[in-house]
Amino acid sequence: MNRHPGQQQQQQQPPDQQQNEDNNDNNDPNRLINLARRFIQRPFFAMRVINDNNNNNGNDDDHYDEDDDDDEVIWLPDDDMNPDDDDDVDDNFGLRINLIVNDFDRDDDDDEDFDDNDDDDNNGNDQMDQEETQRNENQTNYDISLPVEHSYLGGLDSVDTARRLFTPGTIVSLKTLYLNGMYLIPGQEIPLTFSNRITLQFITTIIEHDDSRTFGIRIGRFEDRFGTTAEIRSYSFKDDRSSITIKVQGRQRFTIIDDRNNEQGEYQPNVQILSELDMHDFFRPIIQSEYRLSKKSRSLLTPLLSNSIDQYDNQILMSRLKMILMKIFEYRLKNEEFSYPVDAIAFSYFVLMAIPFPDKIKTSLLKIDCVNLRLRLETSLLNENFKFVCGTCRQNLCDRNSFLVMSKLGTSGTFVNSNGIVHELYTFSKVENTRRVSLYSEDFSWFPNYGWIIINCRQCRTHLGWEFETHKPNIVPKKFWALTKNSISLLFQYDENCDESYVYKLLEQDLNVDINQW
Repeated sequence: MNRHPGQQQQQQQPPDQQQNEDNNDNNDPNRLINLARRFIQRPFFAMRVINDNNNNNGNDDDHYDEDDDDDEVIWLPDDDMNPDDDDDVDDNFGLRINLIVNDFDRDDDDDEDFDDNDDDDNNGNDQMDQEETQRNENQTNYDISLPVEHSYLGGLDSVDTARRLFTPGTIVSLKTLYLNGMYLIPGQEIPLTFSNRITLQFITTIIEHDDSRTFGIRIGRFEDRFGTTAEIRSYSFKDDRSSITIKVQGRQRFTIIDDRNNEQGEYQPNVQILSELDMHDFFRPIIQSEYRLSKKSRSLLTPLLSNSIDQYDNQILMSRLKMILMKIFEYRLKNEEFSYPVDAIAFSYFVLMAIPFPDKIKTSLLKIDCVNLRLRLETSLLNENFKFVCGTCRQNLCDRNSFLVMSKLGTSGTFVNSNGIVHELYTFSKVENTRRVSLYSEDFSWFPNYGWIIINCRQCRTHLGWEFETHKPNIVPKKFWALTKNSISLLFQYDENCDESYVYKLLEQDLNVDINQW
C-alpha cells in the first residue's frame, strides 16, 4: 500500500482482540523501547510517536521535553521500513505512527502555536528596528563648520582691512616671513601664534600701520623662492602683549626676485605677483550664435579633436576630479553638509589642500600659472593608487579610502597648539599600526566636543598625530584620527609591469620634477 507524506496509517482490528492486546501490552514497559530500537539510525523518513490520550494514564512526559509538544519523540527509520508488514506494530497499543517525508504533519493547534511564535519574533524584530532607527535619529553628524572657527584660540578681534589685490605680473616690495615647512595656499585660512620679539614686532607693525594688513609667507623650502600673500583677518594679543595670535588667509602667489631687508632690518624682498591663466578662454565662441550650437556641432568648426578641446574645458576637468573625490566626500555631500568650490581656480586649490601630496609635487603644482594644467595633473595624480605610510619607517598606516571629512575645508586643516607650533592635519576614519602614548584630554581641542590622545608609530615610535574621541552619545563619528603632514608620506603604488607610473613621467615632462630626489 502506497502512502503519501503526512498520511496517517492505522490498522483496523476487532474490538475484542483490541481490548485484550491493550490489557497485555500496556503492562509491558519494554514495549516502547523495543519499538523505538527498531527505528534508530534510519536515514530518510521521520517518525513521530504520540501517546494516545486514552492510554497515557494521566502521565505527562513534559519533564523530558521542554518544547511543550506533548511527548514528541523523533526517529529516522529506513525508507524501506513499512509498519504494515511488521506484526509487532499496531495502533491498539495506544500509539499512532506517522511516516512523513521532509516535515511533520502537525495538527492545527501546533500550526497556530508556531504562527504565534513567528508573530512574536516579527514583533520583536520590528521593535528592535524601531529602537535602532530612533537611536540613529537621535544621533547627529558632527558640525564640520566648528573646526574652521578655531574656537580654542578664544576671542579674536576681527579687523576691517582694505583688501589689497596686486595686479598680476607686477613687482612689489613685500614684507615676508619664512615658516619652515609651512604651506599657505590661496583661499586657505590658517592660525598662527608668535611670541618671538622680532616676529611679534613685525606683525604688530603690519596691523597698526598697514591698512591692507597684508604680508608674504615664503613657503616650501627656502631655496624654492616662492610664496603666497597673507591677509590678516583677526588677531588677539596676550594680556601682557608677550605673544599674538592671528588668523590669515592666503590670497595671491608670488616669486621672489631679489632678497633685501628694509631699514628696520625686516626681510622685505621684491616679489613678482603670479597670474592665473585660464586656457578655456581661448576656445570660447567668437560669434554669439555659436553658443546655440550643440557640442558635436561646435566640434565641426575646428580641426581639433573633441578630446583635445575637453582638456581645456574647466567644467569637464572639474567633473572628472569630482568623480574621483566622490568616494571621499559622498557621505557629507549626501547630507548637504559639504560643497565643492564653484570657481575652477578655487577648486584646483581645494584639491591641493585636501590631499597630502609630497612637498615637491605641492610646490610644483602651486607654481603652475595655468589652472587647466593644474587640474589635469591633479586628475592624473588622483587616478593613481596610493597609500599613506609613516614618514620615518614606511610602516603602513591607511589607504585613500580612509579619508574622512571633518571640516568645511574637506579632509585637511591647519591648527596651532598652545606653544605656537603649527600642525597641518589630515583626518582619517581608520588608521593601523599606531599606539597611544597619552591619556584622554579635551584641553585646547581643535575639534570641539572631541578629546584627543597622542599616537605614535607602533614600529619606530615617531609622533604621527592624534586620535580624537567623543563621549557625547549623540555625535557621530565616535572617533577618528588626525595625522600631521610632516609625519606621513604619500606612497604611490606602481603597477607590476612598470617601474614608474604615468603620473611621474607626466610630472617630469611638464613640471621638470626629478622623481629620483623624492
